[in-house]
Amino acid sequence: CFFFLMIRRPPRSTLFPYTTLFRSRYKKVFICEPIELEDDGVRTETSDEQVKIFRMLKDIYSDLGYNFIVVPNLSVEARVDMIKSKLKNG
Repeated sequence: CFFFLMIRRPPRSTLFPYTTLFRSRYKKVFICEPIELEDDGVRTETSDEQVKIFRMLKDIYSDLGYNFIVVPNLSVEARVDMIKSKLKNG
């Protein structure tokens, strides 16, 4: 979709989602470090792919000008507490 947008402007009726995407700014961005994978039959990424996705997310948000917060590999409860604390305290 992004490649198409760069080559040819989409019809006006379909432009709204794209312009919103590029215009939107998040107040806070959290990126969670990868956790150890479990074979649950749902996730299809390998550990290497998971790390690659994590790095890509960091690069993309950085390129978009965001100062993101990396949430370390902690228990789910500890991650939630950290995020809540960051949201509450700015």
